[in-house]
Amino acid sequence: MTTIGQHRVTHGNVDDAQVDQMLAGERVWTLYSDPPWGDGNMEYWRTMNRKMTGEDVPQISHDRMLWRFRDLITKYVDGYAFIETGLRWQQPWVENLKASGLVNLQTVRVFYGSSSKLYENVLICGSRPGVPAPLLDGAEKLRGLPLPTKCLGAVARPRAIVLDPCCGMGYTARAAVANGMIFRGNELNASRLAKTVAHLQGTVA
Repeated sequence: MTTIGQHRVTHGNVDDAQVDQMLAGERVWTLYSDPPWGDGNMEYWRTMNRKMTGEDVPQISHDRMLWRFRDLITKYVDGYAFIETGLRWQQPWVENLKASGLVNLQTVRVFYGSSSKLYENVLICGSRPGVPAPLLDGAEKLRGLPLPTKCLGAVARPRAIVLDPCCGMGYTARAAVANGMIFRGNELNASRLAKTVAHLQGTVA
């Protein structure tokens, strides 16, 4: 585990125990993540991890990924969950958030990629009973860092914890810091995680 000021990150498979150890019983206000979707996409990221880091880590199945996110949301999240995923996997993730006890479910079609080649995704969100639904007007026009920044801004509480179990190069971390929140993240790819750490280090005096 790496600690940067109030923030913490871990390296490893999301299904392993280091995420729970990092949280150590903490309550999470918001989970925001863009995890791999579908077994083919997950195998792609396993291959990229091997090429970038030399590590060949066994990858869990997409069904197991769904289960693990449901487990984390059920155990730790008090407020909101946001998941970016491919359109093909929209319904399994909607059902997953429902099974985690979330309500006020919303889906917004969003885009990623460059201006010359855009891909369509879906953002799915839900909240705990008694917690207001987030206002996501205009989210469909955003991509990259502006999307998590807007979403976390819609639900931000000062110094509340944001968790991203597949945090990549740190968009969620950057959005959390921009909204005055504390970040907890995990990433399988050590090279990508280093970019998250570098950004967090740059925000801590």
